[in-house]
Parts: sequence; C-alpha cells; structure tokens
Amino acid sequence: MRKEEIFTFVLFFISWLIISGDLAISSLFVGVIVSLLLTFVIKSKATNVTAWIIIIRSVFIIIYLLFLIVEAFVSSCRVAYLTLHPKLPLKTGIIKVSSDFNWKTKIMSMTLLANSITLTPGTLTIDLDTKEQDYYIHWIDMEELEGEELKEEIFGPIEAIIRRIFK
Repeated sequence: MRKEEIFTFVLFFISWLIISGDLAISSLFVGVIVSLLLTFVIKSKATNVTAWIIIIRSVFIIIYLLFLIVEAFVSSCRVAYLTLHPKLPLKTGIIKVSSDFNWKTKIMSMTLLANSITLTPGTLTIDLDTKEQDYYIHWIDMEELEGEELKEEIFGPIEAIIRRIFK
C-alpha cells in the first residue's frame, strides 16, 4: 500500500466508525474489510490525494482548536488580572495589523483569523479590510510594539496554522 492509499483507508475506516457508531470487535473487523475493499476498488489518484488532504487538514483543525482554547484561557487570566488590579492598568487602543494570505482562500482565512482574535478575551476585531488584508483591532492591554513584533503578539502562531489549514 502506498502512502495515499493508507490515507484513503484511514478516511474510509473513520467514516465507517462514525456511521456505524459501534466499537464491537465484529463491527471493527467488518469496517476494516469494507475500507480495504473500497481502497482497492477506488484506485483513483484524485481520491487518494483528496483523502490525504482531508486527513492533514483535520489534524491542523484540531491543532487550531487546541491552540485557540489555550490562548483563550491565557487571555482570560490576563484580562481578569487587569480588571481586578486595584489601579486598573488598562491601556486600550485600536491598532492596525496586516496579514498576507493566499488570494484563493483569502476571505475564509481572514474571517477565521478575525473571529479567532475576537474570541480571545481582551481583543476585538473592529474592521477587516479584505483588499489590503488589514485588521483593525481594539486591544485592552496595548504594548509599545510595531511591525512584526506587533503582528506576532496579536496573531501568534495562529496565522500560520490557519494558512496551513487552507493550503
């Protein structure tokens, strides 16, 4: 079995598990047999490559979700500290940050990134300029950063993860 065929088999088997909903040994055995048969019957290069793309994207979506959960928790702690601090050391402001997504998936990628920024406490995407790929973000704890440092602080690795999802 080639690598692409293994990905096709895995995709068929996962589909079997989801559809059947049964984890009994007999059901798993039938699922393996059916998945193997389908993998060898459908030897299309396009099907194998598509299965590989679906599995790889699924892995990056899981990484994205895990990163978003961790980032939301850390941001929540930071916002709680700022609001509970006796001197209330808020330095709010609106900043402009640019991204550089591929033109084919630009709108989906930019929307997902904007929503991710909005979901993390302490930041809010106010506007999105799709032509220039600029984000206008309200930030509750502004730091004196510019250029790539500002982009890294706001986006972090999430921009690269989103780029990989839509690659």
